[in-house]
Amino acid sequence: MRFKRGGFLSVPVKTTGLFLSAVLVSLSTPAAGQSRSDAGGGGPEGASLTLSLPEAIRTALDQSLDIQDARLALRQAEEQVSEAWGSVMPTIDFSGSYTRNIAPAVSFLPAEFFGGEAGEFIKVQFGEKIE
Repeated sequence: MRFKRGGFLSVPVKTTGLFLSAVLVSLSTPAAGQSRSDAGGGGPEGASLTLSLPEAIRTALDQSLDIQDARLALRQAEEQVSEAWGSVMPTIDFSGSYTRNIAPAVSFLPAEFFGGEAGEFIKVQFGEKIE
C-alpha cells in the first residue's frame, strides 16, 4: 500500500481513489426508491444532477465526515503545540508596595511586664520618630 504524504495527514492513495469513486457513483445514481425521472428533485422529466469532476471531488471532500474529523484533529494539534510553546517562554511577575507612616506605630502592652498594675496597659512605640 502506498501513502501520499502531504503536510500533517497521510492518506492511502487507494483508499482516496475508492472513496472518490464511491461518491461519484452515489451522485450519479438515483436514491433508493426513486426512478431516473424524479432523481433531479422534482424538475423536468429525465433531469439529473450533473457535476464536473472537480465539483464532485470538492463536494466529496466538503461532505466527508472523516475529513472534517481530520481537520478538527489538526486544529486541536496546532493549539496543543501553541500551548506547549507557552510553557517554554519565560514569565516575569512584578509586584511592589510602599508604606509611609507619618507617625510611628504604637502598641499597647500589659503594664505587668514593666512592674505596673494588672489590667493596665502601657503605650509602646517601635521604630524611630520621623521628623
